[in-house]
Amino acid sequence: MDAASYAYEYCLGDGHRAPTCIAQSAAAEAGDFLRSVRWSPDGNALAAVSDSGALEIHDMSGIVEAYYGGQEVASEIGPPALSVPHASGVLAYSWYPHMQSQAPETCCIVESSRDHPVQLRDTKSGRVRASYPAFDDKDGLMSASALDFSGQQQHFLAGYDACLARFDVMRPGLPLVQRGLSPSRRSRDGMKGLVSCVAQRAGVAACATFAGHLGLRSADLEDIASWQVPVEYRGAGVTDLRWASDVVVWAAQRRAKYLVAWDVRDLRSPVMAVERPARGRQRLAIDCDRTGRHLVAGTEDGSVLLYDTKTEMCQVSVAADDVVAAVAAHPYYPILATASGQRLFSGDATKLNCLKIWTIESQYFI
Repeated sequence: MDAASYAYEYCLGDGHRAPTCIAQSAAAEAGDFLRSVRWSPDGNALAAVSDSGALEIHDMSGIVEAYYGGQEVASEIGPPALSVPHASGVLAYSWYPHMQSQAPETCCIVESSRDHPVQLRDTKSGRVRASYPAFDDKDGLMSASALDFSGQQQHFLAGYDACLARFDVMRPGLPLVQRGLSPSRRSRDGMKGLVSCVAQRAGVAACATFAGHLGLRSADLEDIASWQVPVEYRGAGVTDLRWASDVVVWAAQRRAKYLVAWDVRDLRSPVMAVERPARGRQRLAIDCDRTGRHLVAGTEDGSVLLYDTKTEMCQVSVAADDVVAAVAAHPYYPILATASGQRLFSGDATKLNCLKIWTIESQYFI
């Protein structure tokens, strides 16, 4: 049965088992941890960024195939198949949407780092295939703080300081379109601040800034709408965006008590809000499963929050003994990847921060 030929829903609440850890990696070196993880479009690899600045590619095909075939899954995740160090760290990255592990020419990822243009990196060899620079109005090279591919197309969107740019991955060099988020720095219209995240769906790009502004842009980056988080839900800047459907988008913030969702057809007020306290300034990721019905989020107390937007059932399961900063739902199966850790300048630096793979009890529909 083809993985894309059926749907599923998480079984949450009393009478159902909590997520089960089926594999985990060796503990990270003292003081290091994974800041984010993302599944590849074919679900056979994981990209991860460590706090030490390395981009890691983990081959997960053995674990996924064993799970799909009902076989015993190896309990230990081996070392990354590729690890590329970056002196200034990785600011953002996004998988090429047509990536298939069996086709090496499609195995690539766009990444950005400080004082460098966006680069297309081969995830098999680690070499840079192409570069995509963008310049400000004073001809200074800008560093992309957010990246996202446009669905199944070959264009990707890059976010900068009060600016967005759209590139064609097949045409290295300058962007196809580059637009500011506000008419001018003094204008009260539009969006302000450094772009923290972008997410595209159905020809519409949602973007947000660390200043707490959110906006919708067309394929040509024309302004569709701009708004801010209501005061009762507001934190210290939006850090993550995820589309649950063609019309519903979720936002996560730093130092905020709630995850908030809007229906983009009516932005006057949020349509949903889920409590997920975040007292610090560290990014705590969110993700949606392939159906968009289930929201997953990491928490500061080492738990993973699972939320069913249809039944409003919420389940919190312990996943680590430190902050769960990274979560990623598999594109086809009820499998979840998590990573934990935070920067510690004093105190306990002996916590076992590692990459973990979980299965979630689910009901399938052909």
